[in-house]
Amino acid sequence: MTPTHLAFAILLTGIMATSVHSQIRPAGEPVMLTDNMDLSLQRPVPSPDGKTIALTGSNFTGLYLIDAEQPSELITLHSQPHSGFNVRWSPDGRHLLTRYSHPQQMGRYFSIRLYDVDGEGYLDLNEPVPHMPATPFFDSHQEQVVLPLGGDVQYFRLPPAKTASSPTNPEPQVQASGDRIIYIDVDNTLRQIQPDTDADLHYLNARLSPDGNYLAYEVYGGNLYVLNNVTGEITDFGVGFFPTWSPDSKYLSFTRNTDDGYRHTYGEIVVASPNRSQEEVIYASSENIPAHPHFCTVQNRIYFDYMGSGTIMYIDLLTN
Repeated sequence: MTPTHLAFAILLTGIMATSVHSQIRPAGEPVMLTDNMDLSLQRPVPSPDGKTIALTGSNFTGLYLIDAEQPSELITLHSQPHSGFNVRWSPDGRHLLTRYSHPQQMGRYFSIRLYDVDGEGYLDLNEPVPHMPATPFFDSHQEQVVLPLGGDVQYFRLPPAKTASSPTNPEPQVQASGDRIIYIDVDNTLRQIQPDTDADLHYLNARLSPDGNYLAYEVYGGNLYVLNNVTGEITDFGVGFFPTWSPDSKYLSFTRNTDDGYRHTYGEIVVASPNRSQEEVIYASSENIPAHPHFCTVQNRIYFDYMGSGTIMYIDLLTN
């Protein structure tokens, strides 16, 4: 090969290398983490270090922990109904935050409940109240818990023993709240976002990418969207549920399900790039219908459950 041809080949190789996008694909078949029909385990949420998975049961009954690598033992933090609603890990991985529902003769009352992962019990941060439409979340420094209340918020300062056990890198936090999305920046500055000016829209399952550049959210009765926080561009993903981000923020995963009006008949797990230039179905079934996917926080692994079965699965992903 002449020097000219060699130079051209090197140039062409460089162009091809930069024009080929990395792609994500399953590393193999889904793997069962645990199976417990009696508890109807579901909604897996990995801890910040990826070593522990939080689970709940049907109708959010109970709150459980399982080791991601040695899942032989199921640890029970609480076994009562409504213990595991919208579970959130604290940034340091020592606590779980939920909205707990207290059954009463005349309806329900709600409290913000903080569970200790080491099994030392729980703490209610407020007196039970009859109305709590939103769910609480930690601020960026694990110093207080934020509860959206329509166009306002309430703050509940954590006791010193419940704050971050060691310095953590603060990350922005978001939570959908009716017709807006509450955004807590790394300096704990609060913003309220309305991606669409239609005041009748209600947002669900808002999830911020780890790098803070993208915001995924559902519209009640509508589609799944991703807002580019840098450019302001919004990408419509069609009908989708339970968005979750890969640790490097390069991929979004969610489920698409269909039903016959009475029951779910088909489901799939989709992985896509934030601008939807790539989109792959990594799992699909009409028998074991996937639900509640959640990326591991430290690796390209997605945990999910088979709807209504008590079975928790995971699938590892490869990129090239």
